[in-house]
Amino acid sequence: MKKTLLAVSVLSTLFMAGAVNAAMVEGSNGSFSGQLDFNGTITDTTPIWMWEIPEASKNAATGWTVDVRDGVVADSNTTWTFPDKSALDLIQGFMKFPIAEGGAGITPLIKVGPTDSATILDGTLQTITLVANGKDTSDVDVAAGAMELKVQGFLGGVYGSGQKFGAAETQTVVAKQVNFSTNYPTLIDGTGSFSEAETEFTKEANKTLSGAYLVKISDYSLTFPTASIPATWNTIVPVTVTMK
Repeated sequence: MKKTLLAVSVLSTLFMAGAVNAAMVEGSNGSFSGQLDFNGTITDTTPIWMWEIPEASKNAATGWTVDVRDGVVADSNTTWTFPDKSALDLIQGFMKFPIAEGGAGITPLIKVGPTDSATILDGTLQTITLVANGKDTSDVDVAAGAMELKVQGFLGGVYGSGQKFGAAETQTVVAKQVNFSTNYPTLIDGTGSFSEAETEFTKEANKTLSGAYLVKISDYSLTFPTASIPATWNTIVPVTVTMK
C-alpha cells in the first residue's frame, strides 16, 4: 500500500514538472527574446456640470442709459456709475448628478475677463476692468473706454448626509439637480468659506457629494475719453470654466 502511494506521488510530481517545463522555451546558446504585455482601461469619473448665464441677467444687462451731465470728469476722462443697477448672476452651475466621492479634478476653476488678462475667482470680491466699445451718432467707432465692475464667486454643496457646506448663495443652485430631494431628503444647514468648500471637494471621504457654483457681478462704472463720448456703447464679460 505504501509503495502504491509513493508511486502515485512520484508520478504526480513528475507530471507537474513536465507541465511547467512545457511553458519554458529552449534558448539556443542560452539566448532568449520575448515580451510581457500590459493592458487595461481608463475610466472618467469627472462629474457632469450644468452651466448657464441666466436669461434674467442677459435681459437686465441691456439698455443701460446714462446722461452726459451725470458723468464725473477726471483728467481727460468721464466716468459714470450705475447705483440703481443691482447685482447680477453672471454664471451659475451645479453637478448634474451626485459624485460617488470627492477628489481631484471635480472643482470648477472660473476665470472672468479676456483670455490674456482674465481674473481667477478666489471667493473674495474682486475688481475687473473690461474694454468698452462705443459709436457716435453716425455709427462710427470712437476711442475705446473701459467698464469696471466687481465680481465674486460662491462655492458650496451638500454632503451625502444632507449637510450643507460652503456659501449659502449656492444652495438654491444645487437644488436644481434632478432628483435632488430624493438624493437628499433631509437637509441640514451649514456654511463655510470658499477655500473650505474647495477643500471639501477634494476629500475622497466625502461620498455622494453634490456641488454648485455661483458668480455675481456688481458695482458697475463706465469710463470714456471726454473728447469722444459715444452715443451708444457695449462691453463683453467673458467667462470660462475648467476643472481642477
